[in-house]
Amino acid sequence: MIHFIAHSKIPIVLSVTGLLDFLAMITTEQVSTWFQLGTLLGIAVVGFLNRLDARKVLALAADTARMTAKTSDTTDKIHALSNSSMAAQLRIVWLQANRIAEMTKSKADVDIASEAKLAYDEHQKKQAMVDADTTSP
Repeated sequence: MIHFIAHSKIPIVLSVTGLLDFLAMITTEQVSTWFQLGTLLGIAVVGFLNRLDARKVLALAADTARMTAKTSDTTDKIHALSNSSMAAQLRIVWLQANRIAEMTKSKADVDIASEAKLAYDEHQKKQAMVDADTTSP
């Protein structure tokens, strides 16, 4: 279960299931934004504690923003690659289960093939929604 602090978007995770639900809601843009905010806050605190002048803090912040953008691009590429690999694995499992079901004609094998097809189709639907979100302006 996830609760939010009143009048904010700050989540409080109350259980393992809540943590998993929260992680499922996070997009790469949110992770990138949180990373940038956390990094900038850290740089500001370090700058204050070490009495760095504002130019050094701004230069560090700019460097961090550039590094975060590169990290975000890499994260997006890894995410696309892992989703593509997952789709390929689910398709292989479905095709193998279907082949076995055709050979044995066993109800249990047919049920397994049906579940494998359902898992593959569900992944494809979810991926299509993610792709639509990431490609729209």
